[in-house]
Amino acid sequence: MKRQINKVLKLIKPEVFNTGDLDQRGIASMIENHIQSRFKSSKLFEYVEPESVRSIDDFTLKHEDHTYLIDVKTHDDDRSFSMPNLISVERLYRLYESNPHTSFCLLIVKYQKFSNNQKYVKDIKFMPIEQISWESLSIQNLGNGQIQITNLNKPIQKFNGSRQQWMAEFTLQTVKFNEKLKHKLEQRTHKWIKRSGETLMNACS
Repeated sequence: MKRQINKVLKLIKPEVFNTGDLDQRGIASMIENHIQSRFKSSKLFEYVEPESVRSIDDFTLKHEDHTYLIDVKTHDDDRSFSMPNLISVERLYRLYESNPHTSFCLLIVKYQKFSNNQKYVKDIKFMPIEQISWESLSIQNLGNGQIQITNLNKPIQKFNGSRQQWMAEFTLQTVKFNEKLKHKLEQRTHKWIKRSGETLMNACS
């Protein structure tokens, strides 16, 4: 399946996009739509549109007994930093716990300026999330916890292990995140209790 996906990606990598005066979000939408149309027209696998705007995938590819939920992440390589959100820890855990033949995958597209009003695709990679090392991932305080790529400007480190081993590391990282969050909340609560007492004393004086 990965070989077939890379066949389509090879057609996308050298392409130049006329972006006009589009902002970064507009450029990302243009590239994402083009990628979707490329895969949709391919006969190598079954293409499925996302079920809703809240779906975790931009599109889904099915092949034999496996399902690949594809999330396209674009990055302007002329910018210095990017830390994109991927998926909540709860949604990923529930997905992987109940669907052993389903993978949440990233299409990471890096583009650069080609000329005035033009961008070209510098690099494009297909990566199931369980093949990404936790050296390149982090969990941030959004909802129940949101998995992010730490910095797209740095090379993404590959995880050397099985999906089960990655899941074990994933649950450990989530426990560590919650422990840190608990400590931060305790500090914040203590600060506001102190402020509350000081405010009450001032009001009574």
